[in-house]
Amino acid sequence: MNRVLLLLVMINIIFTLTISNIFLFNLTFPAIKIILMQRKERNIKEKALRFNEYKPNV
Repeated sequence: MNRVLLLLVMINIIFTLTISNIFLFNLTFPAIKIILMQRKERNIKEKALRFNEYKPNV
């Protein structure tokens, strides 16, 4: 009887953890996406600036 209760508690903890992790991931994923997009934009701007710097030498 005791082992069955322990097993149920373990299953419950794992279940709640997975649900909370999925929920947190859904909240944090858009933020990560935005950060990555900003980094990509910065790289594009830097490349454009470098290209403009090199242009007069050509």
